[in-house]
Amino acid sequence: MIHKFKILYVMLFLLTISNVSCGSSKVVAEEDPNTNFQAYKTFVICAEDLLVKDTNYPEYDNTTTRMHIKTALEDEMRKRGYELEASSPQLQVGFKFTVKDEEVSITNCFDEDEYSYWAGCKIETYNYAEQSLIIYVSDLEKNQIIWQGSIIKGLTMSPEKFKKTINRTIAKIFKEYPI
Repeated sequence: MIHKFKILYVMLFLLTISNVSCGSSKVVAEEDPNTNFQAYKTFVICAEDLLVKDTNYPEYDNTTTRMHIKTALEDEMRKRGYELEASSPQLQVGFKFTVKDEEVSITNCFDEDEYSYWAGCKIETYNYAEQSLIIYVSDLEKNQIIWQGSIIKGLTMSPEKFKKTINRTIAKIFKEYPI
């Protein structure tokens, strides 16, 4: 009986984490209501955001991953009718990408035997990595962010699979873009 509850808790935990990593995370987006997004024609990607600053997770946050994010951002902006222009862009598109350790504790309580007065409890702790991706679009003339979207996901996948989900994650965030 004790073993069944322990398995149930572990399965529920893994199901929760896998749901987060498989895309059930909610996108949060905000926009400047006074902005006419169709008035803009050109954009550039923020070069500073391509630099890896945190080296704790090189399998997830590395130059290759950041370049893949850059390409996905460029694709999403082009789908919305904007042109990439480095010399005098109207918009700057950037991102903040972080990976950090998270921990969840689950308390399993069970009757030790039929003669015990108190139930025995055991706290089990599980560690996982969590990814946050924030995408922002700034009006360069006003020096102001006019739109941003973000998502938080658990990373329970291999680095190879993670790289394949970047396009889907960015596309999901851009569904909230005004155009």
